[in-house]
Amino acid sequence: MHTIKVQDDDQLFEALQQGPADRDNAAHVYVLFYAREAPATGVSWCPDCVKADPLVRQGIEKIPDSVLITYPFDRKTGGAKHYWQSPTLTINALPTLVKVHKGGKLGDALVEADCYNPAMLEAFLGQA
Repeated sequence: MHTIKVQDDDQLFEALQQGPADRDNAAHVYVLFYAREAPATGVSWCPDCVKADPLVRQGIEKIPDSVLITYPFDRKTGGAKHYWQSPTLTINALPTLVKVHKGGKLGDALVEADCYNPAMLEAFLGQA
């Protein structure tokens, strides 16, 4: 698994369009929208994100030639923009795990507790 961390919508869309050098060989690409870790604690302010993060990474790690793009949001401020006010994204809750289709189009998603439900996560990743 190759991981790319982006900080705003522009970086996300650049990663979706260009990606890393090995992106052309990536069979499966996902974006994980999650709540940024608090600097004082190193722990995300979002309890669902804390539960989902290791499970999502473990699941995607098992998929050959996969890419995980991570996009953290600050509490109430979004990355560079509010995720609920972004003109280019429709992300209504955190965490959200999204499949990326060919051409960089965002596709199906798992949202909130579904991201750390082992059966739902396995089924979602298994549909890759």
